[in-house]
Amino acid sequence: MNVDIQDNALVVEGSTVVEADVEASNGVIHVIDEVILQSTDRRNTLSLNKV
Repeated sequence: MNVDIQDNALVVEGSTVVEADVEASNGVIHVIDEVILQSTDRRNTLSLNKV
C-alpha cells in the first residue's frame, strides 16, 4: 500500500483523504475521493513516500 503526502494532502493508493477522523458508530473513518480495491498481490507491504 502506497501512502504519500502531495500538496499537503494525504494520498493512499492514489486516493486523496478528503476528511479525516470522522466518528462512526463502530469507530473512526477517513473519507477518500475514490474506491480502493484490494490488490491481487497478497504481500502485506506498506510504502511511505514523502514528496
